[in-house]
Amino acid sequence: MRMRFLWVDAGNDPDWAKVSREGMTGLFFPLLDDTRDIVRRLNDTKARGLIGGVYGCWNWNQGYTETDGAGFAEWVDRRLKELVAAGLVLSARSPRVQLNNERHERAVILAMLRRWRELRPKHSTSWTMEGGQGGWMGPIVSGSTPPSDFVTEVISHRVRLVPQLYNGAMTETWDPLTYTRDLTRRGFPEALVSPFYDAGALDAFRGWEGFAFTMGRIR
Repeated sequence: MRMRFLWVDAGNDPDWAKVSREGMTGLFFPLLDDTRDIVRRLNDTKARGLIGGVYGCWNWNQGYTETDGAGFAEWVDRRLKELVAAGLVLSARSPRVQLNNERHERAVILAMLRRWRELRPKHSTSWTMEGGQGGWMGPIVSGSTPPSDFVTEVISHRVRLVPQLYNGAMTETWDPLTYTRDLTRRGFPEALVSPFYDAGALDAFRGWEGFAFTMGRIR
């Protein structure tokens, strides 16, 4: 099955016509939504044979600051517990979790991943960041230059990396190979990298795989 995972906009049920037309294989819902609505949407997604996931963002101000990586991880963990209390059947593979943290500080990201793995050591997880951020993560790896300690530790936390292929204003779309290579040249395995596409520009990327932002941008 292709990885074609779509972010669903806050407060929305899936548009199943769009989901089918674009060949989506998974849907991710925002953890800011009502707990009962998230559970209902995840159960509906599973019943239709698709993969369900949830996402949280570092800048949602839910009791943590933007530089509190550990606090963000703890909030996501609490939301999962609230979903279970509302009837969701949880496993290490379902729902999948995406941590959206676009900070450029190694310490913030590592604090987030360390705390997350303390809380959820085996849960299927991805981390999405702005595209083109390999420079602060570490040097380009060569025969005499190994991966940075940051890259090595991120790999050890077993998370998928999801570089965004668009700018903040959603006025540009970027080449997936270029932004994948930005990470693999720092030492991240290519098998761990899945680009994040602008869902409004998917026609330009025939055969795409990865994530798409967001359902509301699909024409």
